[in-house]
Amino acid sequence: SGPATDIEVNVSDGWTVILTQSITISNSTHRVKIEVGGKPKIAAYRDTKFEIGLYRGTNLLYNVGDQVADNSDNYNVISGLVWVDTPGSVGTHTYYYKFRQTEDFSTTKTKAIANTITMCCTEMKGA
Repeated sequence: SGPATDIEVNVSDGWTVILTQSITISNSTHRVKIEVGGKPKIAAYRDTKFEIGLYRGTNLLYNVGDQVADNSDNYNVISGLVWVDTPGSVGTHTYYYKFRQTEDFSTTKTKAIANTITMCCTEMKGA
């Protein structure tokens, strides 16, 4: 679970890691079920636009964008996700849950609040 501390980003920071999870696959036909939960909070001071992304290594598997307008000192809650990935090779694969601010609103920054998210990876038999 995490992040360990609050993470604050702006447009120039690009993708920033919230959580990392590694899993070792024992068979190249097996899949990985990635469950992200805990409803991470994104602090929204005035306006903000942001994206959440799930990566395996440097490969983007899934992303979704959202925005908040005029919600001073409130939070926008991103629901979790369930993704089934087929890495295609035996070995350790690392998954990253990231976020980024996608539009510059002057001094406004997007912030992931500490300890508001969980990530679990499970090896599944292939078809």
